[in-house]
Amino acid sequence: MTCPDRTDRLPAFKLDRRGLARVFGELEAEVMAAVWDLQACTVADVCGRLGDGANYKTVMTVMNRLVEKGVLVRRRASRAFTYAAAESRSSFVNRVSWHVAEGLVEEYGALAVAQFVDVLDTVDPALLRQLTALIQARTDAAAADAVDDAVDNCADGDDLEAVR
Repeated sequence: MTCPDRTDRLPAFKLDRRGLARVFGELEAEVMAAVWDLQACTVADVCGRLGDGANYKTVMTVMNRLVEKGVLVRRRASRAFTYAAAESRSSFVNRVSWHVAEGLVEEYGALAVAQFVDVLDTVDPALLRQLTALIQARTDAAAADAVDDAVDNCADGDDLEAVR
């Protein structure tokens, strides 16, 4: 499997935080959650979503920094700007989790995979069953691809029987 769509710079992953704050600052995470909920929105819309404690200038600064990071896109709409997420929340989470998993497996190999399995078993045993089914499906697909490749490389039908 290859990396999900966007391969540009990924934000740092902070293990000591929860949710979106693992890849964003606290206010950035709140702003991104608001933008994903509101879709196309203005700074005022986001401030309204964040509540009374939201400072307009601070939120605007954070949103413009998120534009610079490529996470938000900004468009002029008459006198104001509208902002939207550069990708859906699910696409972003998929990309981040893929890169985190890739980095752990690249760095720690089989130990990281074994830890994933152990964690799945403690979090929700149903996830372990889903992983088993996914592995079986990938194994079956890889075996079918290997047979197809061997068939393509065979010069005659006699060699095909040796492959099967």
